[in-house]
Amino acid sequence: MNKFQTLSRKYYLPYDKVKVAEIFNELVTSRSENQRKILLDRYSPFINILKDRFKNLVYERNKLAQIKGFNNFFDYVADWDKVPARKLENFLKNAVETSQKILDNLPEKFKEPAWLTGNYNNLNFYGQVENMKIRIPDDVFEFLIKKINVKNDVLSKIVVQETNDTLYSAEPEVYQGNVIIKYSKSGRRIEDAIGFSHECGHAIELLSLIKKNIKPTGKPSYYHEEKAVDIELRYAKSLSRNIIKARVGNFLYTFANSLFEHEIYNNPDCDYEVAYANSRNNVCRQLNQIRNPFYVFNTFLVEYPCYSTIYSVIYNSNYKNIFVE
Repeated sequence: MNKFQTLSRKYYLPYDKVKVAEIFNELVTSRSENQRKILLDRYSPFINILKDRFKNLVYERNKLAQIKGFNNFFDYVADWDKVPARKLENFLKNAVETSQKILDNLPEKFKEPAWLTGNYNNLNFYGQVENMKIRIPDDVFEFLIKKINVKNDVLSKIVVQETNDTLYSAEPEVYQGNVIIKYSKSGRRIEDAIGFSHECGHAIELLSLIKKNIKPTGKPSYYHEEKAVDIELRYAKSLSRNIIKARVGNFLYTFANSLFEHEIYNNPDCDYEVAYANSRNNVCRQLNQIRNPFYVFNTFLVEYPCYSTIYSVIYNSNYKNIFVE
């Protein structure tokens, strides 16, 4: 176990990762500012512990990046994942303006949900759209067959496993010629189906590479995610126009995470609660947060630091095809 795995493992004590993720989900899905304040008080002692651990992770990651010849960990990961430099520069320069354009093109009912303007919230618009019953994996597989022309012999090599983890994954079994998709057994919401379609995008590309005797690890993360996001967005768009519009929450949330990480790795001594609040304010004009400590429960920032950069750059390059009429 390397140093960073050890730090990440210690980060979750005394709670395990699943419990931390459950707390985060409880916070981000609450529509009541008063309820979020109650949760803040309840978890305040734990938040104070995690704040120090989180900052320590940032310092240690920056040290690694500097040993490798980079100014900070954000730049190091972007280079490692082969994020196109010009596209990254474009995102960082235009993220706020792009977010504004996306919000301006939303239907009225998405623009001013009362629960959105309070403190400590995150961005989730799915509650504003019609409730759809989606069968995972059946309905997603049907879409892949009918709309993407994926053959049954390809789908037969996708092994679906339910898990308690809230993060989905697609893992290749090269020698067996299969790909395992793991997804939350409690996942039945619209966003769960869209997340599953994303992993199917990974699986389809992984199977294609395996068939060509190309090692999946030989391709950078940006390449893999670009393939997966393409399927994800096409699936979301197939459900209804309102649902793909609701996807704006995911775009803005991802933008905010990237802006937050760019700030803290470039300025590791800054106030992280203020930086997290500002990252949300910058992508959603309705917000006026002063401090937001809930970054400590965001397991993606701990487990996959700066990986949001890939999604932000891809989303930033594709937003006009989705949100601007």
